[in-house]
Amino acid sequence: MKNSWITVIGIGCDGLDGLSAQSREVLASAEVLAGSARYHTLVSDTDILDGCVRLISQKGFTSLAEQFQSYKDKRIVVMTAGDPMHYGAGSALARRLGTSDITVIPKPSAFSLACGRMVWSVPDSECLTIHASHPAGINLYVYPGAKIVALGADGETPTQVASYLCERGFAQSHMTVFCDMGDMREQCYKATAESWSHGRVSDLNTICVECIAGPDARWWSRVPGLPADAFVSGGELISREARTNVLSVLAPQPGDTLWGIGDNSGAIAIEWLRSTNHTRATVYLCDEDHRTNLEKNAEFLGVPHLRVQDDEDFENQREPHAIFLSGSLVSESKLRVYHDLLVPGGRLVTVCNEHEVENLAGLLDSLSGTCVEMRIDDHSMFVVSFKSNL
Repeated sequence: MKNSWITVIGIGCDGLDGLSAQSREVLASAEVLAGSARYHTLVSDTDILDGCVRLISQKGFTSLAEQFQSYKDKRIVVMTAGDPMHYGAGSALARRLGTSDITVIPKPSAFSLACGRMVWSVPDSECLTIHASHPAGINLYVYPGAKIVALGADGETPTQVASYLCERGFAQSHMTVFCDMGDMREQCYKATAESWSHGRVSDLNTICVECIAGPDARWWSRVPGLPADAFVSGGELISREARTNVLSVLAPQPGDTLWGIGDNSGAIAIEWLRSTNHTRATVYLCDEDHRTNLEKNAEFLGVPHLRVQDDEDFENQREPHAIFLSGSLVSESKLRVYHDLLVPGGRLVTVCNEHEVENLAGLLDSLSGTCVEMRIDDHSMFVVSFKSNL
């Protein structure tokens, strides 16, 4: 094992009794012990060194990472659930502190435990966490035959999931909820989504869903180009054909951030998030009515993490890999400003009519932009794009 000043150990519901000899040795040598209050209650003062500093995480491990800088000459041990690298503290700390100074000793994840009990293949299941996000995120993974394994946020999450399934026309879907897996108190609840009546369960729960579509079920492919009736719209929705073409040029990759500027950018941002995992999107300059529709659409289509802002306050925002500018806001000066905000290799895209494209001829030439014509209802529209230099 490498010599790291931070070691992250996974702990199951069986507590310290389930730790390996290696994890016990690391715990006993800790000079700084970090974790939630629940894990600190498992460790008595006799289990650790005299004078060991205890740090209790109250706002997640990102805030703890800042405190760790004060203890770089100490052996820090972080306690977390199951597999720290599967939606766990290990991933959060690695993003913040890098990997060279971190060692991880995992336990089986809740996904592995739940799939073992269900006899489901882990890679063939849709595994997600609702623990740190909105439960509507499950909507992205609902389709006929899908097997979903979701980490609950609290004891109310299974009831919320059942409600979303019924709303989408998947009321006959089979739900199995495992609580406190690996503990003597482990419990299992089963029901269809429409008959779910177990109320609040243990906060430590994992929800397994076998999706069964009813006659009124609604689901869509994640390939860009959703039909218009997938959205609630007040007239701000750009056409299906335009969205398909725009997304192909925006070219989302995992880890990318999109800025959508203007009301018409909302559907583009939703399709961006749906199409590619681990992407981010923020929509700016959205008025109140459009914002209400946008938030409803984001929730129903499974991307409630879409951010919406009323103004163009870009301070402290992630630099964009891609920007989509609504056609009503297009001007040469604005396009130059947004082009300069892109990360190297970033993409700036808008949709224009023939007259607007003529006014951008100089910019297309100076920035080596591209212009692709598309015919929609016997009208010509143009997808105009620019790429920042690497």
